[in-house]
Amino acid sequence: MEIYQPKNREESLAILEEYKNQLTQEQYRNIKETVCSFAIESMFADREDIENCIKIATGQATVEEISEQMLERLKQEQLNKKVS
Repeated sequence: MEIYQPKNREESLAILEEYKNQLTQEQYRNIKETVCSFAIESMFADREDIENCIKIATGQATVEEISEQMLERLKQEQLNKKVS
């Protein structure tokens, strides 16, 4: 599945804005600060990144669980490239 990669901070923040009502003010502010911090380095959070931050902030997942999922997905993508 291809994930849209935002081109700037505003696009990343627009994605986050869609989830604003699901978060406390503090959770929203913390995730926004993270998104903005990465944007300084021209690394713009996509929907998956933001959803992972939300899962961590709301206690639905730990950083370790998200990291494991990401590693598994990368491994699968590598296998798919070798098969192609």
